[in-house]
Amino acid sequence: MKRNGAILWACVVGLVLLLGTAEAGWVIQAESSGGNMSAVQETTWFQKEKIRTEGGDVAHIMDFATRRVYWIDMKQRKYSSMTIEEFKQFLLASMRQADAAMEEMRKMGIQVPGQPAVTRGKVTVGTGPGATVAGYACDGYRVSVGGRLSEEIWVTRKIDLTSEMGGKMKREFEDLEREIRKMGTALKPEAADPEYAKIYENGYPMRILDKGSGFAREVTRVERKDISADIFMEPKGYAKVPFNDLYGIPRE
Repeated sequence: MKRNGAILWACVVGLVLLLGTAEAGWVIQAESSGGNMSAVQETTWFQKEKIRTEGGDVAHIMDFATRRVYWIDMKQRKYSSMTIEEFKQFLLASMRQADAAMEEMRKMGIQVPGQPAVTRGKVTVGTGPGATVAGYACDGYRVSVGGRLSEEIWVTRKIDLTSEMGGKMKREFEDLEREIRKMGTALKPEAADPEYAKIYENGYPMRILDKGSGFAREVTRVERKDISADIFMEPKGYAKVPFNDLYGIPRE
């Protein structure tokens, strides 16, 4: 379960600042539930080219200044680290394994737990009713695939993280996204649709409802504040262990 959460988190884009300083950034709290999972509270700190996400006893840091990724178990006071390049290869390999496992289950007629049957067809993006989420006015969108409502999304234009991201980092994630799309089976069909991508341009998703899986994510609090660089640093006083040992993954 921890590993799955880490992989999902890994698709989030992050930001950074110079070590030893503090600078205004974004702190966003959210709650996720549904899709055969209990409610999960999550906090994400965004700073220029750095991001830290915490949920339960687990934290993840992506630092584009040092080009390191940290995976932290705060309960056991252990952590693991890899380079950005190693992280990308790990993510792609993990998704290939997940794709292969899910495809094998589908061939056997077994429903993948927490995953709706894949709906094929034309992707249609329409507007829906707006809403105010955590004090932020949001535009509403309704996404249909094959004529069936697939997802409802509310996005605010008052939180624009693209201004925090350097062009190089943005291009790296775009390249990674293209590699993920090539693999196909684990991704929703709408993910590659340009109209779907426009929903997230220059804005931040405050509420997402996936009609197929029942997954829901909603932002509960947003702060614009000075963030100490310490929060993005390699954890002190923690034991450094190999990634496989941290998450109990058998070695090949």
